[in-house]
Amino acid sequence: MISTASGDTKGAVAGASLGFLYYRFIGCHTGAFLLTFTLPGTLIYGGVLGTLVAGIFVGRLTVAAHARRQRCSSRMLPSGSLA
Repeated sequence: MISTASGDTKGAVAGASLGFLYYRFIGCHTGAFLLTFTLPGTLIYGGVLGTLVAGIFVGRLTVAAHARRQRCSSRMLPSGSLA
C-alpha cells in the first residue's frame, strides 16, 4: 500500500519535473503568465499540481485497498463467529 505522504512527495517531484520540462521546451518567455515565465515559478506550480493529482489517485488507491482488505477478512471468518 502507498502511504499518502509518500504519494504526495512522488507527485510533487513528478509535477516539478514536468514543470521543468514545460519551462524548457514550451514555457511562456514573453512574461504574459508569471508562473511559467520564471523557472522557480514553473517548478512550484508543477509541484503543487503534481501533489494535488497524486492526492486524488493515492486516495482512490487507499480506499480500494481498504475495501479489498475488508472483503478478504470477512471471507476468512468462520461462519459461527461474531466479529
